Amino acid sequence: MLLSTIHEPLGGDKPLPIARDCCSSVVFDIRRIPTRSFGTASKSCRALRERLPGVKTYVVGMDLPATIKALAAEDLVIAGYVPDLTPYLTGCRLSVSPLRYGAGVKGKVSHAMSYGLPVVATTPSIEGMQLTPGVDVLVGDDPESFAGAVARAYRDQELWNTLSEGGRENIRKHFSRDLARSAVSRPHRAVARPQSPLTTACNAAASAPLEQ
Repeated sequence: MLLSTIHEPLGGDKPLPIARDCCSSVVFDIRRIPTRSFGTASKSCRALRERLPGVKTYVVGMDLPATIKALAAEDLVIAGYVPDLTPYLTGCRLSVSPLRYGAGVKGKVSHAMSYGLPVVATTPSIEGMQLTPGVDVLVGDDPESFAGAVARAYRDQELWNTLSEGGRENIRKHFSRDLARSAVSRPHRAVARPQSPLTTACNAAASAPLEQ
């Protein structure tokens, strides 16, 4: 049995937040970050500033490398480790996940969606999560398209509502407590191993009637 991250859909009928800010929830392992990622992050910041001047983005996560901290500015707050993400997930207008690589379910994405917070992400951020771009997430894989997707979700209230509800629905279908409870309580049947040709032949011979 394999259980993924488990969340409870929250924030039903959540209105578009008055807050103007975006939250980038990230966890960095400095030993695994390609050097080119820092240049991409810098380009993405510039592209966002051009489209959403004055909007703050909070970068939340532990073990942030110095190259990311160096990007800090008035509109890019490097929060680092925080004991509780709730104020960011309830107070920001969007969550962004600009991962360049990764595997498996991204808890940062499902966590944001469980709060009804729309997510803008890169393709590696949503792999294996049964998400559909335009329905429950927006995707951009280069600085320009990523910033454009953030601006669209930020400004378009109808799109914001669609992504918010779509994200919660994804949590209900794939990552909810009810789903996990059903999987745990489901009876498990033993899987019969296929027999080798030799075993099959021996069993057939043993069951054959003896000649008189």
